[in-house]
This record gives sequence, C-alpha cells and structure tokens, in this order.
Amino acid sequence: MNEWNVISVLWSGGLDSTYLIQHLLDADPSNVVWASYVEIENNKEKVPHELDAIKKMEPILKNKYGDRFVYLGVACKFSIKDLSNNLVFYQMPLWIAAVVCTTNNKVKEIAVGYVMNDDAISYLSEFRDIVKAFDTISHDPYPKISFPLSKISKTEIFRRIMPELKEHVVWCERPKNGKPCRKCHSCERSPVLKAKKSWKRFL
Repeated sequence: MNEWNVISVLWSGGLDSTYLIQHLLDADPSNVVWASYVEIENNKEKVPHELDAIKKMEPILKNKYGDRFVYLGVACKFSIKDLSNNLVFYQMPLWIAAVVCTTNNKVKEIAVGYVMNDDAISYLSEFRDIVKAFDTISHDPYPKISFPLSKISKTEIFRRIMPELKEHVVWCERPKNGKPCRKCHSCERSPVLKAKKSWKRFL
C-alpha cells in the first residue's frame, strides 16, 4: 500500500462530508478514502436518517471508485448533552476522539470537511494544534490533517457533487419523521432549501 495515500474521513452522509469523499478521490488517482461514521447515540432522529443516506450512497461511490473507497461503518459511539446548532464549539474533544479512533498506521492523512463560511472555520488552527499534539504520544508519525473544502462555498459544493449523491445527502440537524425541520441552522443554510424546485421533492 506504499503507493497509496490513505485518507481518513468522518462521513455523516451530509453534503459536505459526502462531497469531500468525491473531491479527494477525483483529485488524485493515488488517493484512497477510508470513511467512518460517528454515532451520536442520543440523537435518535438524526442517526437513522444519516445511516440510511450512507447505505444508499455507499454503492454509488463503490461503483465509481472501486477499491479506492472503503466504508468502515460505525467507528465509535458517543452520547452528548448538547445537541445545539453550535455543537462544534462545545464538543471539540468529542470530534478529536473520533478522529483518533479512526486512525491507524496506514492512514497518511486526516481530511476534515469544514466548508467556507462554516462557523467552525475559525477553529482550524486549534484543530490542527490538538491533532498535532498526538505526535508526542504516538509510536508512528501522526497523519497530517487537511481541510480541502475550506475555500469552497456550500453553494459551489452543491453544484459540483455528483447528481446521484445529491439525491441522497442529508443536512438537517433535527429531522422529524425522516424529513428536514427547515428551522435549524443547517436547513437555513442549505442550498436545497434555497432552490425551491429542488426543495419540493423533500416535502
């Protein structure tokens, strides 16, 4: 596997992380993506919604990229107290733990799907510093961390993503009965919500 660049991605089934996988695999034929899901056990509505989307998209990605795409399933599970829109600010240690538990000595890079204008963009340097700190406790050099989508807008991602994937991606933080709430921060920012014709098929 020395000729391959194995990249670990946390895949939620959402627009950003799904496009991140496509982007990495299209960018370089030597890239291999190992995708994992982090289950928030006390988010009973969102988890089944995301896992269903992943189940539908996995064969699409396998069909296009073959063995260069590997879905490893649920990597770890957490229960969290705060399910607010600003989850990333309060739960950074959780996401760091998730990154660590999906990394081994074959992984050369950890790609994070933060997108231009995401609130979390302001935390990129802190994220890098924390992950870099694991070098001091790791037997092997810790993988580099990258943010390939940090200069790409969500609208541009929506334009670039494969139509077959676009049909299944999820974005809502609080879906009800499998449908978007249209009220959370993610729904408000969703290009799908803004595109009225596309939005109608989700109602």
